[in-house]
Amino acid sequence: MGYDKHSVSAITYDSVSALLGTGRKTRGSADRAAFGKSVEFLAAEEGTGLTFYSVQSEADAARLASGGTPWPTGLQRANLGEGLYAWGNQADAAAYAANKPGSVIMQFNMSASDYSSLNTLDMGTMSEDAATEWMSTYSEWGAAQPHGFDHIIRPTSMGTEYYFSPNAFQLFK
Repeated sequence: MGYDKHSVSAITYDSVSALLGTGRKTRGSADRAAFGKSVEFLAAEEGTGLTFYSVQSEADAARLASGGTPWPTGLQRANLGEGLYAWGNQADAAAYAANKPGSVIMQFNMSASDYSSLNTLDMGTMSEDAATEWMSTYSEWGAAQPHGFDHIIRPTSMGTEYYFSPNAFQLFK
């Protein structure tokens, strides 16, 4: 059904696994030991790649497993633009999913070399004023001008959110 071809390496809830007919299992004990660590820490520790966790409805999980299109738009679904929104660890994704009845958590993997090649904005390095100004210009909260980034790292009250453009989404293995 496009599961392997379109970058979803595992789905953590049985309902989506059954929906997509993948038969895959959740990750093993070595990954559970790393539960809650940031993607940057895991990349440095493992040296192989990065794992991200995205909270989705079952319909959106199926859409992502089939290539992602049509991408959602608007303030509530695509504040930084069309693409994949994810968390850097399973704990943050689970906390976010707790407020989204019927949601599922999908796992996406990207090689360290692909990740490092992305045109990235890390909003965590910006002052609060600069981040507010940037959001006013480039997010759906403001003028929604095109920003040109493949990847944006954005600290939130729930944890760090990772945005990936549709082009970057194609790099997930």
